[in-house]
Amino acid sequence: MGRTATIVQGVLKAHRLHPGNVHNAGMRRHSTINRFLLAIATPLLSLLSTGLYASQWQELSQFGANPGELDAWFSGNKASEKLLVVLHGCKQDGRQFSEASGLLAQAEAADMLVLVPQQRALNNLDGCFSWFNPADQKGGEAASIIAMINGLNPSGSRKTVFLVGLSAGGAMASNLADNYPQYFKAVAVVAGVPHGCANSLVSAISCMKSGPGEKWPDSQQTPSASWPDLVVVTGSDDDIVNPRNSKRLVGQWRERLGLDSLDALVDNGESYISQSWRGEQSRLEYWELTGFPHAWSVGGNARPSDPYIQPGPMDLSRRLIDLWTDS
Repeated sequence: MGRTATIVQGVLKAHRLHPGNVHNAGMRRHSTINRFLLAIATPLLSLLSTGLYASQWQELSQFGANPGELDAWFSGNKASEKLLVVLHGCKQDGRQFSEASGLLAQAEAADMLVLVPQQRALNNLDGCFSWFNPADQKGGEAASIIAMINGLNPSGSRKTVFLVGLSAGGAMASNLADNYPQYFKAVAVVAGVPHGCANSLVSAISCMKSGPGEKWPDSQQTPSASWPDLVVVTGSDDDIVNPRNSKRLVGQWRERLGLDSLDALVDNGESYISQSWRGEQSRLEYWELTGFPHAWSVGGNARPSDPYIQPGPMDLSRRLIDLWTDS
């Protein structure tokens, strides 16, 4: 759990208040006391967070409607022509994840502006995006993220937007790619699930453990003139989100883009499997990391403190940014 969530929980517990996990948009109304306590805690948390981040982050507070009640931070030059949106997983601080994963450093080297939507503890004590809640898949939290993008990419600026998410963030990225494809040049879903796999907390748990059910359609009927490029990444030993989810997501997009399974370019490395398809407009990539768990893969001898960032067979941040900037 992130430090902010821990402190807020401590404050509420001391006052014998329990906000609980909020999973439905219609349940976002919190008591006056809870909001009062959060208002008191916010300045304290701001002071405590000083020095936690290696880079200069700025809060994006004015970006329009925020039906999902999310926070937003950005780093980099607002005039940049490229925007990278990073969606964290459960129990993660988005800014710390961006730094520890290497995404921020790679984005800065590529002159990308970085946007980090952040879940609030009062929405979900584990800090998970509500990817499984129908009200948040296109409206709610998803709509807030789109509003943030519009806030940094107003009409006329024409930034090229890239989206990446890990775990719950990957599932939300899948929702956004389906419901708002026109916003993105490329999307990466890492250890995530396909849009439509769940519509409740119970079905979300089932989807994560077992993958989509037999009756789940391979192709969601979302009309779009063009689809973004998609990269799907999974660890073969992921015991939190079943790798079947990634394979079904690839199947969904192959059908959507009209790509034959036999047309894939296959690279069977010693520690990963890479498959690549090229359509008329979009590109599809599937990377399976052999023996890798539910985490973000970093290369070299990195030893991040985040358990969901692990040394692995590839520097995933570098590979993604290189792919997107070279294409």
